[in-house]
Amino acid sequence: MALLIVSLLLGNLSLFLKDWVPTLLFYFVYEFARGHLSTIQNLLHISVNMEILYQADKLMFGANIPVLIAQKLIQPNVTIIDYVSFVWYTSFFWFPILTGFLFWIKDREFFKIFRNAYIILCFMALVTFMFFPAAPPWMGRSMVSCRP
Repeated sequence: MALLIVSLLLGNLSLFLKDWVPTLLFYFVYEFARGHLSTIQNLLHISVNMEILYQADKLMFGANIPVLIAQKLIQPNVTIIDYVSFVWYTSFFWFPILTGFLFWIKDREFFKIFRNAYIILCFMALVTFMFFPAAPPWMGRSMVSCRP
């Protein structure tokens, strides 16, 4: 909505809608597909690989797996690092959109290249996770340690 308002203020509302409708359609299709991945994986009898990322981290870092060390440092109270981490984590969602908007303002043709590359990248990630779902190392560790 903020980008829509800015484009309205810049007097480029019709161009904004023309260029950004494919991006918004992609977003809704992507979210729908992401929400139904487990159904597709169940139909194809694909299960989440619980150990591969844990074993890869163990191979690279030995017993000192960074994500497990970081989890031991988690504080019970919210600190500034929690806010920084939140912004960093959510940047996957807002930073490409903001970057694309800045490209759109400066050079529409470059924006279209960026937009298409971003859409392809996200769908490739979605397809990769559909056929090779892997748990994060911290989850793999907890599941491995729970096994008999």
